[in-house]
Amino acid sequence: MRDHLQLAIAMQGSASPSEVMREIKKGSARLINMKGRHAGKVWQEGFWDRVVRDEKELVQKLQYM
Repeated sequence: MRDHLQLAIAMQGSASPSEVMREIKKGSARLINMKGRHAGKVWQEGFWDRVVRDEKELVQKLQYM
């Protein structure tokens, strides 16, 4: 789908999902704007996170993606 991005991220350390997503969005927006030679907002505000509880659920989510 062209209007959203799905990621599977293994969290380590003390960073929160919000901090991780902020850095991903910030870095990727900078690169996208540089490559496209334009400036402006790339990502919408916010994100939706989901904790994967077990290996079966992880496999299901990865297959869906």
